Amino acid sequence: MNFPNLYHSLILWIGDGTGLPDAILHIHAGLAILLATRLVSGRSLATFIPFAVVVFAELGNEVMDYLAYGARWIMQIFRQRRTALERSPPPLEPGWIK
Repeated sequence: MNFPNLYHSLILWIGDGTGLPDAILHIHAGLAILLATRLVSGRSLATFIPFAVVVFAELGNEVMDYLAYGARWIMQIFRQRRTALERSPPPLEPGWIK
């Protein structure tokens, strides 16, 4: 088993074990990383270092999701735009206006 799939199974195990939605888990993980970085670095939360570590951790999470799933989020954006264009009314043509 490769590392991205192992990481994904760990994330699913945490989500299933807690029963919390992904958004709440992301918030709690970000706060835990922020506070752990503050304790390890000894810097105040008002400095940029703890925030930068949280940003890099989230980027790492997104890279792992990309490696485990592929570019599904890109396809989802294209599907939403296509669906929105299909539902939009046709443009007005000059012959319709009198």
